[in-house]
Amino acid sequence: PDTILTVGEVNRNILLKYGDYPEEMVVASCALRFDYLSGVNIRKRNRTGNILLALEGVHSIYKMVNYVLRELCNKKDFNITIRTHPVLPFERIEKRIDHNIEQIKNVTISKNDLVIDDLHEADIVIYWGTTVALEALSLGIPLIRYRMGNLPSYDPLFECDHLKWECSENNSLIDTIELIYQLSDEEFSNRAQEAKKYLDRYFHPVTDSNLNKFVYA
Repeated sequence: PDTILTVGEVNRNILLKYGDYPEEMVVASCALRFDYLSGVNIRKRNRTGNILLALEGVHSIYKMVNYVLRELCNKKDFNITIRTHPVLPFERIEKRIDHNIEQIKNVTISKNDLVIDDLHEADIVIYWGTTVALEALSLGIPLIRYRMGNLPSYDPLFECDHLKWECSENNSLIDTIELIYQLSDEEFSNRAQEAKKYLDRYFHPVTDSNLNKFVYA
């Protein structure tokens, strides 16, 4: 291409850092799909035990589901909502799941059309590589990223550590959740503010100036 338009400054810097592009080729424009995030504020912190498990549209995501269910199923202090990706409904990975979802009282499959409706109910979001994590972080919702053991990282927030923790098969998920819940309000707020600053650089707002970059690219 003659020009690569990114959704923000962070993405432009990543391409220039890891790719072999002339600097003038990569231009930070705006995030058309995520324009609503420029108008949202960090929401009030919650400790209700509601955990959102946001899935990718790849079959290997069943490993993350099995890990979370092994750690949290039938734990009365936690409620797990599983939000599947549109291209991979739960029925297509159900045979790979080690637990019968219908028999677990604290696990449900989301029926919400909009991601934001699930995020409003969640204290914490667990993810592997989905962009739902970006939306959650913009709202000040803490993240736990599941490390699947892949050599390349599919984490869209691989350069961001603000309000984000990681877990793998060898880690206690409950311990990580409790660590998040035990943060002081001051520390939690500071982490959330830093995360919001990062996301504001990740997604530039839709303005006439930024839209013109599409027209004159």
